[in-house]
Amino acid sequence: MIWSVVTPPFQAPDEDIHFCRAYQLADGDLLPLTAGGTQGGCLPLSVIETITRVNPGLRYHSRDQRQDPGRILHYLQRPLEPGKTRFFAFPSGAFYPPAAYLPHVAAIWTGRLIGCSPLVMMYLGRWFTLLLWLLLVRAAIKITPTGRWIFMAVALMPMSLFIGASFNQDAVTNGLAFFTLAWLLDLSRKPGLLTRGQLALFALLVAAFALAKPGFALFALLFFLLPRAKARSQRAYLATGGLLLAAGYAAGLVWYNLAGSDLNWNAPFAGYEAQVAALLDNPLLFIRALLRSLWSYKFFYLRSHLGQLGSLDVVLPLHVLLPVLATLAVTACFNKGLLLAARQKAVLALVFLGLLVQAFLALYLTASPVAGPYCHGFQGRYLISVAPMFWLLWQNRLQGLGRRWRELAGPALFVLYLVVLSLATRVLFLRYY
Repeated sequence: MIWSVVTPPFQAPDEDIHFCRAYQLADGDLLPLTAGGTQGGCLPLSVIETITRVNPGLRYHSRDQRQDPGRILHYLQRPLEPGKTRFFAFPSGAFYPPAAYLPHVAAIWTGRLIGCSPLVMMYLGRWFTLLLWLLLVRAAIKITPTGRWIFMAVALMPMSLFIGASFNQDAVTNGLAFFTLAWLLDLSRKPGLLTRGQLALFALLVAAFALAKPGFALFALLFFLLPRAKARSQRAYLATGGLLLAAGYAAGLVWYNLAGSDLNWNAPFAGYEAQVAALLDNPLLFIRALLRSLWSYKFFYLRSHLGQLGSLDVVLPLHVLLPVLATLAVTACFNKGLLLAARQKAVLALVFLGLLVQAFLALYLTASPVAGPYCHGFQGRYLISVAPMFWLLWQNRLQGLGRRWRELAGPALFVLYLVVLSLATRVLFLRYY
């Protein structure tokens, strides 16, 4: 809650774009509008003015700029005036599917109902999103049969917590990813066949992922965390998992076709069609760019996964980030519970690596120069949703912590994160004010 107030308006990653898309959805406009060769939506002038003027010069990455509190107070009182509208371009987000915007749309509807300004709606959106994220993460920690401390340590990473309290669809997908993983791990240990209700719930979760971020349809592979005995036959087991995966990706493709998605939103720096042609001619271009990017920007990816806040312009110092990394590693090695089978770990590794490669490929196609040597635009925060899967791979059969150490582990983690998050709050405040 402190971070959601201290962080200047629209200064979390892509908040301005997500607010525009959420407002468009709240108006009932599922599909983007196209005008002047670009995609966007018809928004109230008050929304456009608030986004562009509440912190001029602060976005993006302007380290010498500070937020003027007077501007926040002014725009908190700016009337909505929904009848005064015009087209506003936000091509990189206008085609986003609607599923992950549920709390954001609810916040905008609530704001309209009580007569709030656009800026108040933005803060309501942060708080509604935070509430949903907390509920999903709490549910995951409560039901998982293994790795509870892993889930908690990942959720409380500065970057994870910052995204959870922002006007960003990633908070919803991260929370859903945590819950889905925990629920399937819990389901895997229960005897009996998979019921229709359980299968319907998982299909609904896959649909939610596909209509939030189409690449997240890959989470359908988590079905194979369940033992073969959950299905009536080997054929039914493989067919169900394959059908869920295919249906998820099909839903994403249908959406992008319906939305008429313009994937050239980063032109002339990048060109989607030309990049596709280049990769068809030489697929090794992407492989080389992926490996080169992972090596060259490894420290940026790690920082932006653990804690590079704001619009990636609030870099937390090493004495904040290193204890977080050490806590994750220690927790992963010594936290006990249901021991995962090698097959289950293989599924987790496949989903983790698959999402990593998908993210790099999407950015290489849409945000990188044609046949360029690097994949531009990747950030470590994109992997928060699969971070519990990565750390669960560290699970081992070595003797865990003794009883005395286990009793101290909870208070120690609490104190460590209290110090880390307090220091991060200080860095965040001094950066913007």
